[in-house]
Amino acid sequence: MDIPEWLKTAVVVAVILSFVVGIQRRREAIRHRSRLFLARILFPFGMYMATAAYLVQAGRPQQEAIAVAVLLLVFFMAFADKLVPRRRSRHVRRAERRKAIARFERETGQKYNQRRHDIDHVVPFSRGGNNTADNLRVMPRSQNRSKGARSPWWDLLGGRSRR
Repeated sequence: MDIPEWLKTAVVVAVILSFVVGIQRRREAIRHRSRLFLARILFPFGMYMATAAYLVQAGRPQQEAIAVAVLLLVFFMAFADKLVPRRRSRHVRRAERRKAIARFERETGQKYNQRRHDIDHVVPFSRGGNNTADNLRVMPRSQNRSKGARSPWWDLLGGRSRR
């Protein structure tokens, strides 16, 4: 069985693109679950191959078919996060922690002590708060641990609900 030249070219382009994407997302790819792997890797490349094959069968030149398929693949990969959102990481980056600690030390004149202070989310992570420095603050450990997942605005409204 003779393999058509356009199919060989399409496979080579797909392998090169997957290698490039793999290098860029190596750390995240390790943590992908099978559902995310299917949605972000196999489905887009399957769509790429199917598009290239369809266009060649429809009589388009091989280069045009591959170019259109690559454009479709790039478009899909750009919007993959919108289609299949990633799990949010609870990890607070070191740079963001440092910014919050520096702001605390500058505003209060106190020195940050790991034993007495905690890094706290103004809007709790469980309520959609992010891990950027503007949502982080330094609080006394006892106060932070008693606060739970309540934002400061819960106290203003008089609610003690933790929903």
